[in-house]
Amino acid sequence: MGHAHGSGITSVHYLISNLARQAGHNVTSIVLQASEKEQRDAQKRNITLLLPKLRTSLQHDIHMTMLHPMTYFPLLRDISADVIVGHVPMTSESAIFVRDEVFPHAQVILFNHVIPEDTEIYKDNWTPALIEDKETEIRLQAEQADIVFSVGPRVFNHFDNKFLASTYIDHRLFLPVPAKDFFDIDPMRPEPNHVRRILTIGRVIGVKHLKGYDVIAMALSQVAEVFHKMNKIPPTWTIRGIPFGEHQQTKEHIFEHVMSAYLKVNLYPYGSHDQIRTDLRQSHLVIVASRSEPFGMAGLEALAAGIPVLVTIHSGLAQFLNENIPDEASQLIVNVGLNNVSLERDVDTWTKYILDVLINYDVAFDRARKLKYRLLTLKSIYNSHKDFQDSCRVNIH
Repeated sequence: MGHAHGSGITSVHYLISNLARQAGHNVTSIVLQASEKEQRDAQKRNITLLLPKLRTSLQHDIHMTMLHPMTYFPLLRDISADVIVGHVPMTSESAIFVRDEVFPHAQVILFNHVIPEDTEIYKDNWTPALIEDKETEIRLQAEQADIVFSVGPRVFNHFDNKFLASTYIDHRLFLPVPAKDFFDIDPMRPEPNHVRRILTIGRVIGVKHLKGYDVIAMALSQVAEVFHKMNKIPPTWTIRGIPFGEHQQTKEHIFEHVMSAYLKVNLYPYGSHDQIRTDLRQSHLVIVASRSEPFGMAGLEALAAGIPVLVTIHSGLAQFLNENIPDEASQLIVNVGLNNVSLERDVDTWTKYILDVLINYDVAFDRARKLKYRLLTLKSIYNSHKDFQDSCRVNIH
């Protein structure tokens, strides 16, 4: 059983639910809300979704509901659980609590998705104490789990060192892979005169410096100017993932950094699984520009779809590409700074890489198609998934 919340976390949760099911385990996933379509999809995959009995809202933290598991999820009494999966930082504490309160003999497996030391400093309202507390909390939760999988090599390397402060933590690397329906996307080679669409995914307000939106707004402004001078229609930029009520603030922040009259920016709310797939079908380039990114699942989903991708060197995805597809990685990884010291140079670097993809699009398109199929055959991914399946010590009847 397990529960998830958040975009990259949701993708990994979807994957491990399927892996557990394929290995013959019964899977129950605790969720706060699920549309009828999501419930039907889970049913098709033989996965049970456990929804709260009491009405709750999206704002209601799953952690709060899990502190009162029998109040919100009385059907837990009817389930026998041998393995409980939690995701750091969203549901890890809940997973440990449910084990202790409801299923004392169950095994807890945590999936860690974050590196507070790398990312919190870029967020609004950060403090040194907050960063240390979050790092310590992850280590203390790991001590209470049976196994901790870190998602991607960057997170794994960081915590492999941090966990040395503990007596013993069973710490392993997990390599995610997008859902099969991302691989099923078959992008069409665009006509030369079609407007190129650039996609970034993730909220802006509160994490605007972390996600590198200022750099990309300036770089895409330069790209728009180049296209205008070439008498071509400049590309459009779509940002998917703007929470309700933040659209005006987001627009103001983005346009503080837009330096071209010809750059069109589209803001879209959080997207469902199907909406993200539609976005990818309609896009010609996906950019992961964060100054620090523990992994970068949106970039991997674009690679699976066969869409050209550019990722910051400061991402787990860049490290994954360097380790697994080294001959192609340099074309996709943008080597920029961690902060604003080299801002002007970083904007120029992003501009160069983006123009290279858009102007020589056939080359980028063919490369993306080849990478899509290479992802499917990577032994490292297969071994990582088998390790998770083998680690679920479930008695299958």
